[in-house]
Amino acid sequence: MLWDAELNFLWGRLKELLPEEEMRQLTTEELEWIKEKESSVAEAGAEMEGGSMQMLLKNSEAARLTRIRVYELADYLK
Repeated sequence: MLWDAELNFLWGRLKELLPEEEMRQLTTEELEWIKEKESSVAEAGAEMEGGSMQMLLKNSEAARLTRIRVYELADYLK
């Protein structure tokens, strides 16, 4: 949740600061990233499907990928 909140905060700042065309391109990139993230998260828990570790693996992968994306988006603010 922490990384999701940071990503949302950064997204709001980027919308305020980036030129419209650059934001449009970033939005397209973000939608693709979301698809890739969802796929990776599903794969992370697949081998433990139905087990008690499935959600832990999925949540850990989601947090890892979101943390990486936060740092990528933060570079746009430099």
